[in-house]
Amino acid sequence: MIKFKNIISISEARSKIFEIAEKVQKFGQIFTFTENGKPKVVMISAEEYENLVEDLALMKNRKFMAKVKKVDEEFTNGEYRAWNSIKQELLAKTGTMVLADESKQKYVSKGKKNNKKSK
Repeated sequence: MIKFKNIISISEARSKIFEIAEKVQKFGQIFTFTENGKPKVVMISAEEYENLVEDLALMKNRKFMAKVKKVDEEFTNGEYRAWNSIKQELLAKTGTMVLADESKQKYVSKGKKNNKKSK
């Protein structure tokens, strides 16, 4: 969602480039630079750019989009279950619930130093 769209001339942008570069780091901040009153270039943060590229790649993936369509149809038809009902069912069966984190992210407790030496 675009929160703020700022339109300024390239000439003005040139004198404020560091300020603009800082502002676009906030999500939704977009700058459109104009030349002779016509849009010429757009500036967004690198993070938002990467997100857009990822989204476009996913949208090109036919298998992924077929799954999205199927899930959307199921949701529209009421074929879903609320998390609370699933959680209650899981807890009723075992009395406990375990969630697995299969990411490759390594977690370090705050206050403890990482013993790995960096090269």
